[in-house]
Amino acid sequence: MNYSLMLAAAALTLGLSGLSAQACNPYPQKGQVPTVVPPSMLAKNHPRFRVPDTNNPIVGLWHVVHTDSNGNFMFEGFDAWHGDGNELEMANGPPATGNICVGQWTQNGKSIQLLTHVTWLYDQNNNYLGTFNMTQKDKVTGNGNTYTGTLDLKVYDTNGNLVGEVTGTSAAERLVSQ
Repeated sequence: MNYSLMLAAAALTLGLSGLSAQACNPYPQKGQVPTVVPPSMLAKNHPRFRVPDTNNPIVGLWHVVHTDSNGNFMFEGFDAWHGDGNELEMANGPPATGNICVGQWTQNGKSIQLLTHVTWLYDQNNNYLGTFNMTQKDKVTGNGNTYTGTLDLKVYDTNGNLVGEVTGTSAAERLVSQ
């Protein structure tokens, strides 16, 4: 097994310092903190903003922060939930490592379930390391400008073997155009 993948799997399994800011490529990196999004981008600061689809309140663009079960920052991204059940997250991390994740979601009442959220994993030298899959259970809260939920993140090696798993939480704020 690739040395980098073994380190990532060990860190994931042991929960060492969470995951890096490379959202869809979870490699340990100490000292990372979420980015501060400009207040003008947040829907909560636009009193006339209305949730575009009250039947599917998750639909829209979000700044999401994922933490492990101990509350340690793992990664963040801009997450777009589409009305057709597709989801796309762009991580705050180097593109070469695989910072774009795609997924599918469904809704049951007020509960949102991210059924799958996947990407290819690479190291900084563009070597393929495996895949990443995350599932989530979320609820849009308040006036539709935030959501919170739980997550289960799994990392697989190039042979499809599970090499690490982390559970945690997601918290997001809706973004709007300025």
